[in-house]
Amino acid sequence: MGVFVFLQMPQSSFPRRLGLKLAAKGHTVHKINFCGGDLLHWPWPGARNYRKDLNAWPTFFNDFLERSRATDLLLIGDRRPLHQPAITLARRRGVRIFVFDEGYVRPHFVTLAKNGVGGRSELPRDPDLIRELAAGLPPYPPPPDLKPDIHRKVRDAIKHHFGNVVFWPIFPRYRTHRPQTVFRELTGLLPRHFTRGRRRKKDETALREFLADGRPYFFLPLQLPADTQIRCYCPFINLQELMTVILASFKRRAPEEYSLVIRSHPLDWEIGSHRKFALSFAKAVGLEGRICFVNEGDTDRMIAGSKGLVLVNSTTGLTALAKGKPVFCLGEAIYALPGLAASGGEGDLDEFWSRPPQPDPALCRDFLRLLRDRAITTGNYYTREGQDLALEGCLRLLGI
Repeated sequence: MGVFVFLQMPQSSFPRRLGLKLAAKGHTVHKINFCGGDLLHWPWPGARNYRKDLNAWPTFFNDFLERSRATDLLLIGDRRPLHQPAITLARRRGVRIFVFDEGYVRPHFVTLAKNGVGGRSELPRDPDLIRELAAGLPPYPPPPDLKPDIHRKVRDAIKHHFGNVVFWPIFPRYRTHRPQTVFRELTGLLPRHFTRGRRRKKDETALREFLADGRPYFFLPLQLPADTQIRCYCPFINLQELMTVILASFKRRAPEEYSLVIRSHPLDWEIGSHRKFALSFAKAVGLEGRICFVNEGDTDRMIAGSKGLVLVNSTTGLTALAKGKPVFCLGEAIYALPGLAASGGEGDLDEFWSRPPQPDPALCRDFLRLLRDRAITTGNYYTREGQDLALEGCLRLLGI
C-alpha cells in the first residue's frame, strides 16, 4: 500500500474526495495545509497545518517525508515557492511526483502528469516518437456531456479566498504564490462573477455586430496574468507586452481584410484594464476598427469561426488543433512541435498571418491519444458528475 502526501491542490472538494478514495483502498493519506483556503477545502482528519514560513519549510518537509515513509507526492503548481523544494526533496528519496493542472484539453478534462506539467512536461516532442508510442493505444475519447463548471469554479475560488481571510490568525506567515493580494483579486473577481450574465449578452451582441459583414479573423485567447505558464514559460513580462507584440505584428503583416478577436480569461480580475490597453494600442498603431475585445462568450464558437489562433501556451491551443485550426505559440507549449502548432518569435509570427500552417490531423490524433494515456482524464474539479469521472481517471493515472 502507498503513502500519499497532498500539498496544495485544486480549490474544490475534489482533492478531499480523492484522498478518501485512496484511504478506502487501504492507502495512507496525509494532507498539509498552508492557508485558510486549504483548510476549508480539506476539513477531515489526516490534515496537518503548516504554520511557519518558507525558510523553515524544507527541514519540516524533509522530516515529514522520513517519518511518513511517503511513496507519492500530489500537488498542483510545480513552480510554487512551497512546492519547488518539496519536489526536489521528494525526488531525492525516490518518491513519485504527480502534478495536477486544470487541463491540457478543455473543457471537461483534467491533467494529472508525472513529474511536471507545461514547461516541465515529460511528454515527447519528436513527432515520430509520438506516432510510435501512440500505436496500439485506444482512441481518444469524445468530450463527456457535462454541465459547465465555471460558476462553481468561481464560487470555490471565492471560498478559498474567504478561508484565507477568516483563518489568517492560524496561518499568519503564509504568502501566496500569486503576484497580487487576495483583496485586489476579489475586487475584480466578485463584480465579474455577479455581472457575468449581463456582460455575456453585451459581448455576444458586440461580437456579432463586429463580424456581421463576414470578415475573416484570427483569435487571441488571453491567459491569467498570474498563470505560471505566463510567469515562468513565457518571454513577456505581462499581458500588455504580449498584446503589444501581437498587435504590432498583426498591423505589419496581416492581410488588410483580416481582423483580430481578443478574449480575456474567464477568471481574469483585471479585464477592464486589459481591454482598455488593447484598444488604446490598436488605435495608436492604426488598427482601429479591426480589433474586437470581449470578456465573455463561447470560446468554442470563436475558435470554430476563426482562421487560426495566436497565443502563448494556453490549453485553448490544443482544443483548436483538435478542430483543425492553425495555431501559433509564443511560449513553451506541449503541442508546439512540427506538424502541430507553429512557434517562434516576432519574425515567425509575421509569416503566420499570411500563411498559417494547417496541423497534421493524424499526428494530432496520435498526440491526443498519448496525452490521454499519460496525463489527462475526463471530468472536472468542480461539479459532482465531473468529479466522479475525474476520480476514476486519476486513479488510473496513479496506477491504482
